[in-house]
Amino acid sequence: MKKILIEENAELANKHIQQVESEYIKRVGILASAIAGLGIGVPTKEQIIDAITNNSNNIQSVYDQSNSLEKEDTKAARMLEIAFGGEANKRMENVRKAAEVFNSNYLGLFNGLRLNSPTLFDWFEVSEDGKVSLLESVKDSIRESVKVYTATTGGANMYALQQSLVNDMQKMYDMMMAIHESNNSQLSYSAQNALSSFPRGLFETSKDPNTDRLIFKARSINFDPESMDD
Repeated sequence: MKKILIEENAELANKHIQQVESEYIKRVGILASAIAGLGIGVPTKEQIIDAITNNSNNIQSVYDQSNSLEKEDTKAARMLEIAFGGEANKRMENVRKAAEVFNSNYLGLFNGLRLNSPTLFDWFEVSEDGKVSLLESVKDSIRESVKVYTATTGGANMYALQQSLVNDMQKMYDMMMAIHESNNSQLSYSAQNALSSFPRGLFETSKDPNTDRLIFKARSINFDPESMDD
């Protein structure tokens, strides 16, 4: 049978999505910015994964190649290389520092995934200008994961009965309130008592002595409106 949606849990889904964006995507963006600071081009998803899982070794290789200096046996050239090397090390240190947080044992997401989980690599994309964002398909998947469905015939029947009961109670309450608030009529004494403890005032319960199950019985209530002139 077709599943019946009972609860979307939209608020919970938005909470999970916000956590992923603040706890994971934001940190991936910081890492991407650190990689961009190396001056080796727009950061790629492959480079981000390299930084998280491979101590930035591939990035280091590309960076070293892009900043290689001609080896001239002159004092000026050696001084330039030393000065540039210090700046290069600092930039690579920024990349590795930005990647350290992903290997923390204390940071995780709502579903138990750690920030260095390979599963999360499929959750984001990097645009042509290096901007990191959470995939819309992942947001949809998170929304779907918190929805509650009933998928059995018995569950569907009881859900339909519950909805019918609630709708009927709302209709009865509205009808009784309309009379209660009227300037021309009023509820009978028994109906007023029922309204004051609605919906419990509509029925009474007892237990079957043989099965110990509840037995519901409608209270004797006169629902005829009474004229205010009476």
